[in-house]
Amino acid sequence: MRWSKLFIPTLRELPAEGTVAEKWLVRAGYARAISTGVYGWLPLGQRVLEKLRRAARAELEAIGGQEVELTGAAASAIAAGELRSAKLLPQVWYRFEAGPLRARQMMGLEVFGFGANEAVVVRRLSAVLDRARLIFWNSGDALCRTTEAGLDVAVICEPCGGKGSARNAMTRPTAPPADPEGDFAPEEFHTPRQKTIADLSRFTGLPESAQMKSLVLVANGKPILVIYVDCLEAGLEALYDDRDERPGVKFKDADLIGVPLRINVGKKLAEGKVEVVERITKEITDVAVDEVVDICRAGRGV
Repeated sequence: MRWSKLFIPTLRELPAEGTVAEKWLVRAGYARAISTGVYGWLPLGQRVLEKLRRAARAELEAIGGQEVELTGAAASAIAAGELRSAKLLPQVWYRFEAGPLRARQMMGLEVFGFGANEAVVVRRLSAVLDRARLIFWNSGDALCRTTEAGLDVAVICEPCGGKGSARNAMTRPTAPPADPEGDFAPEEFHTPRQKTIADLSRFTGLPESAQMKSLVLVANGKPILVIYVDCLEAGLEALYDDRDERPGVKFKDADLIGVPLRINVGKKLAEGKVEVVERITKEITDVAVDEVVDICRAGRGV
């Protein structure tokens, strides 16, 4: 996916209306208000919801769960009228609540069990919750905000600012060290007819190690970052930020929407390395280009 082709309308500031959670969903481009207290899901929000649904389906279908679009009363009435034989039992049906998000309302999952072993169903539902927590935890702590409208108890570390629910709070390291002295902000300058790093070194009078370029390949006449393509071919979800924006804007937006691992391709590429930044811990690791896919796969549990 290329960011420039996606509809992710992030905002620089929180909107004035809504609960804290609703404001962050709007700011991060997950949702938009469609009327007072009612929010419609945008593509990014729909993508996250579908991930949660896939995780729930996998757990429930493992015990024979079948998806329906019925209220609890309707499911009970149909089961009472048509599950007449013990041979049809047990039955586990489930449904997802659909539609827009309303104030103080959660997107829900309902499970109906008829003649099913309750302990087995409860165990699978616990697995669903664990999968959901993992998805949100991997998205970082932007989804953990203190608010009177909240539905859980948060554990907050005042020294480092780490946050988590009382059930899965984790420790986290302190902020990464500051850049070394002399690491100045990049400046744009023209380099006419300089086609290689060696040409650029001679043109600027600086060593080749001080130069910066992007590693690209050409497919169907279009340049594509090698690392991006490698991630896609490895089955990873990759978002290539090809917007004409400053790096700071791109980094901030990536954190805002919950990108768990960010690959920075910059000045260290001349040494065959890129930076891999973990969103939750803020840890920055220099990784050889050939090892990036393996590091990302390990970090995402793929």
